[in-house]
Amino acid sequence: MACALWRRCNPTVTNAGLSFVLSMGFTEVLLIGVDLGQKTAASHHSSLSVYHDLEKRSKGKIKAGGEELEQSLVPGNFGGEVYANWILSLSRNEMELLLSWPNPVGREHAVYNLNDGALINGAIPARYSDLNAFKPLADKPAIISAIKNRNFKYLEKCHPLRQGSRRPVSTELSRVEKITDATQENQHR
Repeated sequence: MACALWRRCNPTVTNAGLSFVLSMGFTEVLLIGVDLGQKTAASHHSSLSVYHDLEKRSKGKIKAGGEELEQSLVPGNFGGEVYANWILSLSRNEMELLLSWPNPVGREHAVYNLNDGALINGAIPARYSDLNAFKPLADKPAIISAIKNRNFKYLEKCHPLRQGSRRPVSTELSRVEKITDATQENQHR
């Protein structure tokens, strides 16, 4: 398999994340914290976000963005309308295009939008209370192994800028898996 490019992975990190998980073959995706719009034109992020803290610490010299950009009204995920600037609208449009295409690995996918922001065509509006409908993973190690084998074996054949300049992808994935497992163990203590 040749090195593949993610589709529709711009302009925000949420676009890259959605493109990545769909290219990995995930069949159920939850969009959480991907509002892509807000109830009032003046707000741009949660009042608890780092963006507001940055504005306060810089005494207004650094603006987090949002309020200085022109806003337009777009359909809301649970009805009504929300405000979105051009970046959020572009992000939403790119997600909608991505969701309109078949999954890159040929599997059906369902993307759930759990946000009280903009409607994303192709995503299924859902509330947090609906989350209990999702089943836990049956065999996590087997699923991780299948994902690695299906998606990362070909990367070891891709040519980095400098030959020998990186460790095999499988080694890096094992390191990430160990860190993830350790983090989850610490959270349950």
